[in-house]
Amino acid sequence: MKNKTLIYSLFIFVSFLSLILLSCGDKHRDGKAIYINVGSEPRSIDPALNNAVDGSIYIQHAFEGLATRDKNNKIIGGVAESWDISEDGLTYTFHLRENAKWADGQKITADDFVYAWRRAVDPLTAAEYAYQYEPVLNAMDINASKNVKTAMKVKTNPRKAKKNGKNSRQAKKIKKQRIAINV
Repeated sequence: MKNKTLIYSLFIFVSFLSLILLSCGDKHRDGKAIYINVGSEPRSIDPALNNAVDGSIYIQHAFEGLATRDKNNKIIGGVAESWDISEDGLTYTFHLRENAKWADGQKITADDFVYAWRRAVDPLTAAEYAYQYEPVLNAMDINASKNVKTAMKVKTNPRKAKKNGKNSRQAKKIKKQRIAINV
């Protein structure tokens, strides 16, 4: 009986050790992909609809926000290379990097962020975490289906000046994508 227990224990140990060694292999990795194992398949990796930690880990790997954090936890530019805050602290203007691109190579625009933010507070999207946009002017009214005609105060290229229905020279010089967020 003692011998059988020893043999079973040894068999289990060798099996476990084999599984560990086999799972550490690197032959399938080509350096072109990120391999992570968070757990089971997440329900959603849609940033507006995700409500779980496992999904947010995948989202953090797949998307970059306007700002991010460095290794010292300091806020630094992500897709935005810089930003300005108005004197009254109510308008944040983000200046996007010229080289920001989607995975398919298309240029990221200010309109991409505006679309995502408006979609997140749209009552039809029913985003569980829409309340996180509460500081943005009119966001919660839109989410509560009040004043749906009033747009969330997020604008692209807010500095474009118009004169007599045509863009002025100053506006033509502005080539960078900008997002202004009113709070």
